[in-house]
Amino acid sequence: MTVSAALTFEDLLLPAAEFSDPAAPEYRLCLVLQGEAELSWQQDDRWVSARLRPGMFAPLTRPHTAAQLRLSAHQRHLMVTVDAASFSAVAAQCEREVSALDALCERPFRNPFLARLCAEAYAEAQRGDALGQYFQTALAPVLIGGLLRHGAQDVPSRPAAGRALSETALRGLRDACLANLEGSISVATLALWSQLTVGELSRRLRARTGETPHQFVLGVRLHRAADLLQHSAQSLAEVASRCGFFDQAHLTQAFTRRYGFTPARYRRERQGSPRLLS
Repeated sequence: MTVSAALTFEDLLLPAAEFSDPAAPEYRLCLVLQGEAELSWQQDDRWVSARLRPGMFAPLTRPHTAAQLRLSAHQRHLMVTVDAASFSAVAAQCEREVSALDALCERPFRNPFLARLCAEAYAEAQRGDALGQYFQTALAPVLIGGLLRHGAQDVPSRPAAGRALSETALRGLRDACLANLEGSISVATLALWSQLTVGELSRRLRARTGETPHQFVLGVRLHRAADLLQHSAQSLAEVASRCGFFDQAHLTQAFTRRYGFTPARYRRERQGSPRLLS
């Protein structure tokens, strides 16, 4: 197997504050080096929190994905970036799915082997010589494989045949979301509506739509918001509230990330015309 991918590193001292992590074309992995803090982050339609301690990894950030974060105390992180093409190449050669990484994008995790690997690769990169560069490049596929292995521990590498959520079940799930759109909709609630376990729902929904439960709910919220923007005179703040977003800013951020333009622009250009979003 030959996959060449140089890791890049940044030693970050993060403040106790809320801040934006801008979108980047690579996967970003953050290892906590010093300090203990509560990390909160926006996960589709809600804020979630977890305690981060030294030796833990923060949730993996997907390529081209911005993040809104809150940190309760100062913390030092080692940020490691690897290009997305390398992840896809390793996954393909090992007959794995890149979607195995989804679990690592939704919560912090601990893996002593990967933490040591990142620390050693960073130490080699700091040497600034040819051998250090060699180690840095050679360890990248090992790190990617370790992440794929860790992420796939509780997820089958491929959906079982015939296990996709039925179209009728999918329609019922969407209708249930629409009927409860103004409130919080958890994965556990979706599973209850579907009469499935959380794991079964996640696997069957992904097999049918390619989405995680959180992505599915966010899609329902955004489609409803688009309908209201086009066919009602409600303010953006009212639309945000009706569709279960925290506020107008949250709606604008999610809408722009999904469709590439703001809700205000969509309203100006689409009112009175057939809805063009899918």
